[in-house]
Amino acid sequence: MDTVITISIGLWNRIALRSFLRADPWGDPPGDEKSAPIGPSDERFGAPVTGKTEGPNIINIKDFAFDPEALIIQAGTIVTWTNRDSAAHNVSSDNFVSPDIAQDESYSFRFESPGIYDYYCEIHPDMKGRIIVKE
Repeated sequence: MDTVITISIGLWNRIALRSFLRADPWGDPPGDEKSAPIGPSDERFGAPVTGKTEGPNIINIKDFAFDPEALIIQAGTIVTWTNRDSAAHNVSSDNFVSPDIAQDESYSFRFESPGIYDYYCEIHPDMKGRIIVKE
């Protein structure tokens, strides 16, 4: 039987740990040129975006997975992650880190620049996803 241990730490500690480890959940080497910077000048944190949260650019978090795992969008599109699990999750990439998302809550981010954006849940690092942004 496998044992899973989850340690809950605050957002700033997760960011410090992630910065220290610089782990790429997709297995690409550090400095991979597939990810392009997005968002405001502080590209490590994406400010939540308010507005419509229904439509084709919704990623559901359910059964400890992102659904769909990959999404292709146009630059300037808002993507919304909605947690359908009872456990909290978050969305983390080199370009933004969401706060913890409780059950039935959402987090949105506007992707301004074309590129490939790999993301994962820092709480459950086996959960991975990818956003492909086209011009």
